[in-house]
Amino acid sequence: AAAAAAYEHAARIAPLEMPQPCVPTPLTPTKPAALGTGSSSASLGVAPDEQLSAIGSIPGVEVTLLSADRLPLPLVQLALGGEGQPITVAVEQASSALPLLAEACVPLSARWHNAGLLCWEPLIEPADIQLKAQQSSAGSALTTINVGLSSPLELNLSDSMLR
Repeated sequence: AAAAAAYEHAARIAPLEMPQPCVPTPLTPTKPAALGTGSSSASLGVAPDEQLSAIGSIPGVEVTLLSADRLPLPLVQLALGGEGQPITVAVEQASSALPLLAEACVPLSARWHNAGLLCWEPLIEPADIQLKAQQSSAGSALTTINVGLSSPLELNLSDSMLR
């Protein structure tokens, strides 16, 4: 009976299929600017009739919290980005007269270490955090920041986690 329960538990925590990589969508359908040509604006080096457009990514960041015991054991691991799902950022300004737009996509997941089974179990199922920032007018500070999720945030709690 104990073996059947362990098998059932292992089947329940099998790795889930990862969602498609999180990529910011183009903010406006325009061509990239040729930086360094023409007269430049004070903040971004964009000529009045040119556009600034940049997309970048970083592989990811993992943070693991360890116990304070003599032999430290892993407790919780938080991942931003990760294998096959980088953190991506897009920045765009259609011209120096128009406001700056920025969008970021941050894949998030967390897992906890079940010392009884000697394995990692999901705490937060993989989800994509969408961040969007926009100026109200050119040259002003960021005035609008939106944070959203691409799907509902799924949090897994179990009695063995709370012991």
